[in-house]
Amino acid sequence: ARDESIANRIHDKYADVLIDFNLHTNTAKSTCIGRPFSSSKARLVYDAGQQANSFFEKFLEQTGTGVLSPKGIHNKWKLTKSYIDSVKALCHSNESTYDEIASFLISVITERVKRLVNHDDSSSTIQDGEYVDAFIVLLDVLFFLYSVAPSVGASYKLSTSLILAARFSKKHLPAGYPKVNQKIFDLTCSLLHDQCGMKHAGDIEGFVHLESFNIALATRELGDNHLLPPEIIDELFVSAGKLTYFTIVASLFYVRDSNVYQELRTKLLDAAMGKLSDLSDVLMNSEKAHLLLDLLSCPYVPDKQKTAWIKSLFRTLQFAQPSKADLQKFLTGINTSHAQVDWNDIDLLNSLEKKELK
Repeated sequence: ARDESIANRIHDKYADVLIDFNLHTNTAKSTCIGRPFSSSKARLVYDAGQQANSFFEKFLEQTGTGVLSPKGIHNKWKLTKSYIDSVKALCHSNESTYDEIASFLISVITERVKRLVNHDDSSSTIQDGEYVDAFIVLLDVLFFLYSVAPSVGASYKLSTSLILAARFSKKHLPAGYPKVNQKIFDLTCSLLHDQCGMKHAGDIEGFVHLESFNIALATRELGDNHLLPPEIIDELFVSAGKLTYFTIVASLFYVRDSNVYQELRTKLLDAAMGKLSDLSDVLMNSEKAHLLLDLLSCPYVPDKQKTAWIKSLFRTLQFAQPSKADLQKFLTGINTSHAQVDWNDIDLLNSLEKKELK
C-alpha cells in the first residue's frame, strides 16, 4: 500500500472476508512494516553473508572466474574459533537460533569449496599445505554448523563438500590427501557417534536417518581404509528400528563386501529374507517388488539366496520352475544390469547435484 490508511482499509476488507469462513486475523502476530521492506530474518541472513565473506577473505583469494585459491593460514584453530564465535554473537544479538542461518551458511561454504576445487590442471603447481589447511578450516566450520542445526537439505550440501574435498585431495595433493581424508573421517565419526543413543522422531515405525545416511555414504569416497565403526552403522541404521527397503539397500551399499561388516551384512540379508519370505502380493506391494529387483542384481547377495527368491517368485506366478542352466544364465546376466540401484556404478556426487536442481 502507498500509505498506512490504504493498508488499514485492505486489512479491514481482508478481515471481513475471513469472517465469512469463521476465521479471524491475529492482531498479536500482525506487524506493520514500512519501506524499505526488510524482515528480521532477511537482515540476519544479510549480516551472516557479510560475516562469511570477511571470513573467507582471510584465507581465500579469487584467482579467476569461479576459481578460488588458498592463502597462508597462521593458526587454523584461532581462525576457525574466531568465525564460530562471530556466528554465535550474531545469533545472540538478533535473538535467533542456529536453525535460522546454519543451512544458509553451509550452502555458502559449499559454494566456496566448489570454487576452491575448480582448479585448472594446466595451471601452476598446487601448494599442498595451503590447500590442506583451507580444507581443514572449512570442514571444521561445516561440521560445527551442521551439528548444531542438522537438516536433510544441509546434509546434501555437507556431503557434496566432503566428496569434492576428498576427490580433489586425492588427485592434486599427493602429500596432503591422507590428512584431509583423516579429518573428514574423524569429524564424521564424532558427528555420527553423537547421534547414537539419541531419540529421533519418537517411535515412528520405519523412520529413516536420511541426514546421517547421506553423510555416511559420502565417506565411502575415502575408501576401505576409512570405514566407519560397525557399532555406529549398526546403532544408527540397522538396529534403530524396523528395516525398510531404503535402509536395507542403503546400508548394503555402504557395508558392501567388507569383512569388518560381515555381521551387519548378515542382519540386513536376514531382514530382506523376512520381507521376501511371502511373495504372494509382490505384484501389488511396491516395497517388496523394488526390494526383490534391487537385491537380485546386488553383488553382495549370495547366488543361493537369489535362486531361492526366483523359485519362490515362479511358484507365486504359477510359472514352470526354471532349469539350472536358465538360472545360471539369468544370474550371470543380472549382475551386469540393475533396477533402481546401480550397485557397480553409483556416483553419489551426481545424485547430490540432481537433488540441488530440484
